Amino acid sequence: METVMRDVKVEMNSNHSIGYRMKKLRERRGWTQKYVAQKVGKTQSTYAGWENEARTPPTEVMPLIAEKLETTLDYLYGLTDDPSGTANSTEIKSMQEEAIFSLLGIDYEEAKSLMPPSVREEMIDFYKYKLSKELEKKTERTNK
Repeated sequence: METVMRDVKVEMNSNHSIGYRMKKLRERRGWTQKYVAQKVGKTQSTYAGWENEARTPPTEVMPLIAEKLETTLDYLYGLTDDPSGTANSTEIKSMQEEAIFSLLGIDYEEAKSLMPPSVREEMIDFYKYKLSKELEKKTERTNK
């Protein structure tokens, strides 16, 4: 799933973006960008780029960022609004559905009203499967 998240960009409003959340946590603690950058082993300019959303932090660095900012990955990825907690499975499933329907250009609220949960779940499973197959193909081409 981590690889899928790296290749799929989901539009989020600014208060749910990773950079916004990183900045707010840092500011709440009274830390400078340079201080946090040193804690995660990066330069201040790299860290500033993440906060300002000029760049996205690499997936493999996210656990370290969460640890150093004293939060959870769920919070940084916008799966929960509680910096100390994790999203429950219902929240995660709902966010997955919304992201996939958004990528397909389908209004999520309309889809929820027209389709029973079982149909939406089948669609999610299908698109996860298709994404995983495409990523396998991409990996095979890269390894040749």
